[in-house]
Amino acid sequence: LFALQGVSSDCFDSNCEIDPAVVLTRPTWFLCQRILELAKLHLRLSIDAKDTASSCRMRQALCEALRKQLQGYYEVLAQLMSSEGLTLRHLWAQLLAPQSRLRFLSQLCEGSRGVFGCAIASMVWAFGASGDQVAQHLAKEILRSVVKPLWSMIRAWMTEGELQDPYGEFFVVADASVPLEDLWNRMYSLELEMVPSFISLELARKILLTGKSVNFIRLCCPGRSWSPS
Repeated sequence: LFALQGVSSDCFDSNCEIDPAVVLTRPTWFLCQRILELAKLHLRLSIDAKDTASSCRMRQALCEALRKQLQGYYEVLAQLMSSEGLTLRHLWAQLLAPQSRLRFLSQLCEGSRGVFGCAIASMVWAFGASGDQVAQHLAKEILRSVVKPLWSMIRAWMTEGELQDPYGEFFVVADASVPLEDLWNRMYSLELEMVPSFISLELARKILLTGKSVNFIRLCCPGRSWSPS
């Protein structure tokens, strides 16, 4: 149980490997190896979930969602630690569901490497298309966290005409070199690679048009006051 939390002990090292000095029967060794697969999954996920220095709000939201999922894993381990008469086989049976969840989360992390901005939301959405009900449920939970920065950017753009996008993650982009008189035709455009797969191109264009209209009223119609309400 300590190894499953990434804590070394007399039998297992910090890399979740069995100490060669420990003598085990072959069935016991085989079962320990299967359990330690879960420990290694946890080790990788705990490292990925600590990526708080990433210059990407969507990536930070993904890490926060991973930490929340790991908290549920720790709660399962706490319940097992308080169990009496726990055998190795019973432990393995209780860990099958957590292992399935952590394996999916590990695959999600691998799939997100090198992915940036709103494309992260598309990646999570794609993982949720699996026929596995556990995968679908997990992907929905992760997606709810990942899209929070996206909804915040969409809201600011559509109601205030502001691009609150310090890391260049949003699918609406502005060209600061364009003069104000060309605002409507040239200043704003869609970054097609950043449009999430669950937002149609038609809807993305409507979002672009709405924010552009707000800015046109605010910046090109002097003497007009603007209230987002």
